[in-house]
Amino acid sequence: MKIVINSIDYSVSIVDGPGIRTVLYVQGCKRKCEDCHNPSTWDIDKGKEFDIEDIVKDLRKKCLNKKLTISGGEPLLQFSAILELVK
Repeated sequence: MKIVINSIDYSVSIVDGPGIRTVLYVQGCKRKCEDCHNPSTWDIDKGKEFDIEDIVKDLRKKCLNKKLTISGGEPLLQFSAILELVK
């Protein structure tokens, strides 16, 4: 299964949930909220498509804090891929 992402931030994020976290930014959002912090994630065609298996391998190797926030864009536009990712 594939997922379209904008980026993965492995740096120290303390604002995207409890504790120090890694943040996966999915690509694609239809809402286009006026005060959006991530407008670069709106256009699904500007993201990169990856195999879920490759993302999981990368996260297991680089996500040392073992905490992941899935942000966006709108993650639920890729519901099946997100579900597969978090299994």
